[in-house]
Amino acid sequence: LFAAFGRIMLTSVVYGLVLLLFGAVSISGALGVTALAILTGTCWAATMQAITASVHDDGGFLSLAGRVIIMPMFLFSGTFYPLSALPLAVQWIGWISPLWHATELGRWLSYGAPTPLWQVCVSIAYLMALGVVGVVLARRRFERRLTS
Repeated sequence: LFAAFGRIMLTSVVYGLVLLLFGAVSISGALGVTALAILTGTCWAATMQAITASVHDDGGFLSLAGRVIIMPMFLFSGTFYPLSALPLAVQWIGWISPLWHATELGRWLSYGAPTPLWQVCVSIAYLMALGVVGVVLARRRFERRLTS
């Protein structure tokens, strides 16, 4: 997880600096979205590490995870179009996606998109909970693998 954190941090800081240098956001916006990117990336890395920690033989599992988990999260995150444009039957995919929460928070931080305070709190809590659960599960699974 430390290697993933280092990569996420480096990438996020560089991206935040580029946003700042080109005037896309203010200094507070750049700091906010950089911190948000680090939080989101680390939480997702912990979650994926927990998922993959119990894989002994890949056998196509990571390819399947890319198709079943990552691609829907990418497409239904509300990054390209609002979730309200989708049928209600698939909007739930966006709502449970950490990327949707990060996108909404990023819009709020970078250019002040109208976002209710309760949604900001829920999104931050969701990302934090995802990270904590990911770290705990990954640690348990790695300990189990190392002792067996």
